Amino acid sequence: MILEGSRAVFVDDKNFFLILEDGSVYPVEIIADGKTVSKLAISPPLAQTAVPSVIRNLGDDHIFVGSSVGLSVLLKAAHVEEEVEQGDEEMTSAVVKDDDHMDYDEDDEGSIFVLIL
Repeated sequence: MILEGSRAVFVDDKNFFLILEDGSVYPVEIIADGKTVSKLAISPPLAQTAVPSVIRNLGDDHIFVGSSVGLSVLLKAAHVEEEVEQGDEEMTSAVVKDDDHMDYDEDDEGSIFVLIL
């Protein structure tokens, strides 16, 4: 993955969207072990958008992607609760597989972010 020309924007304290130079939008989850980041979990791309020149979080889950070579777009990120069954091999593109054994708040289980274009 080539990160030159890419942009990133946080949607909450543990998740951000990485938009590559070609406009592919990847959700990234920061997995921490206490106060130390242990890994970054990158899921398959959610969407294809404009080539980013600037990206800003406008609040209320709205993300502005400004482009100097194409149309600028306004995206809306939505936090979606989804049940994930154990042994289910087919995961949706925005679900991050959880293979660490940390304790999580019950409210965070099975939640994903989606983009509304």
